[in-house]
Amino acid sequence: MAFWQFDWWRNEDNREGASAIISNLKVVIPALLVLVGGAAMVIGIQESPIPKDEPPTIAAGQNSNIQTGNGIQVIQGGNGTVTYGYSVEQHQAALATREAQLRSDLERASTAEKALIEQELVAVTDKLSDIEASYTTAVEELRQLRQRIAQFEGQVPQQQLEAAQQALYQGDRSLADALFAEIEQKLAGQILLAAEAAYGRGKIAEHEIRWQDAYSHYKRATELSGEIDHLRAYARMTWRLAKGDEAVVAHEALRDLIAERSGTQSAAYATQLNNLAGVIDAQGRFAEAEELYQQALAIDRATIGEGHPDYATDLNNLAGVIDAQGRFVEAEELYQQALAIDRATIGEGHPDYAIHLNNLAGVIEAQGRFAEAEEFYQQALQILEDTLPSDHPHIALVKANHAGLPKP
Repeated sequence: MAFWQFDWWRNEDNREGASAIISNLKVVIPALLVLVGGAAMVIGIQESPIPKDEPPTIAAGQNSNIQTGNGIQVIQGGNGTVTYGYSVEQHQAALATREAQLRSDLERASTAEKALIEQELVAVTDKLSDIEASYTTAVEELRQLRQRIAQFEGQVPQQQLEAAQQALYQGDRSLADALFAEIEQKLAGQILLAAEAAYGRGKIAEHEIRWQDAYSHYKRATELSGEIDHLRAYARMTWRLAKGDEAVVAHEALRDLIAERSGTQSAAYATQLNNLAGVIDAQGRFAEAEELYQQALAIDRATIGEGHPDYATDLNNLAGVIDAQGRFVEAEELYQQALAIDRATIGEGHPDYAIHLNNLAGVIEAQGRFAEAEEFYQQALQILEDTLPSDHPHIALVKANHAGLPKP
């Protein structure tokens, strides 16, 4: 799914990035999905894909060619040779280092701090579980950072700019971050350039899974410019960090801006309705959230169609809020519809399919059909164990759900 598939913890304030106990049910929300123990559900916050901007600023000349091997890219041409030396192995090692750091931080964290660290840890393990996809995303983000740095030619010493760009070819973002910080301070009077610098720092922090830092940088960028990419990133972080009313305001502003630019019958508008509904749903305002989910699904049917995997996630969102209101039969039917779409699109071996099975099991359990629920929990657990690292939180949660079933 695209947003921020987002794409958190379900509590009275918000989801992503927080930990809560709701009716003794622990909620875990990965980047794209909401996984709820017991009365299980999935809520997808949709995140815009990385845009394909202009070609890289530092590029080879005419008749260039690209050779790849072990993740190392060499670009050759009339303007010389540039080696892009950030490999899959380096990417994996960086994530492993961040995982170890977070686990160490978690041991020393206070109760209030643990919520954020746990969610950041989920994000890291999700990236590690699909290393090729996360590497591809990282390479694209590095390319876009080089482009952003190029905007400041003439504003900073060329040697400093080129050093930051060259470091990015090796996957090192530290010089770019320092450069953006300097630009933001020195060009404070040039609002748009300062906003771009703040946004660049936010992109780096988000990639490195430093969400509080990313939130601060994106918020400043949005306050300075109001650019839609800046607002979208800021809204995403308010969701992840469970910012409550601040998240609602940010998502409402983004909804209005998308309506102005893309229209109220566009797929982009439907996506933002879904996202706003997720934030409102997290505050326990179920009736309002249900109405927004219904509006989003109506637009989906006219745009992406009912056979799309994003439509299945949106069905799960609607099922979840109906489930939360105790309308279990209605919710079960929607979960079943979503699973039917999943089988025809992502397939039965996908971890998202397993999460949806967990959700179905939860609503069946709520109706007292424990033998059926147990079967679905077992299926979900098997898929997750086959596709995710053994210590992934989703596995632990489904195990807990299964273990919590009443014994005959």
